[in-house]
Amino acid sequence: MKELFVLAWHSYDQISTISEGDVVGVFESLAEAQYAMNDNIEETVGFYENEDYTLQKFDKSITFSTLNGYTITYHIATTPQETI
Repeated sequence: MKELFVLAWHSYDQISTISEGDVVGVFESLAEAQYAMNDNIEETVGFYENEDYTLQKFDKSITFSTLNGYTITYHIATTPQETI
């Protein structure tokens, strides 16, 4: 079996109590998924560049949080793919 790497995100806004999430994409290698994850977090940081924020980076996830209660996490999950 071959693994696939699924990049997804979920966010929570403490002020409006909205929780959201979605799949960004499915990739054939961890490196491709990590590249896409870093691209997405850079875009997120760009939206909030004038606010104080923290980043927690790990091999398969990155969490961005503002002091105002907005949090978004990008995470990579693996799933086996059956070969035919």
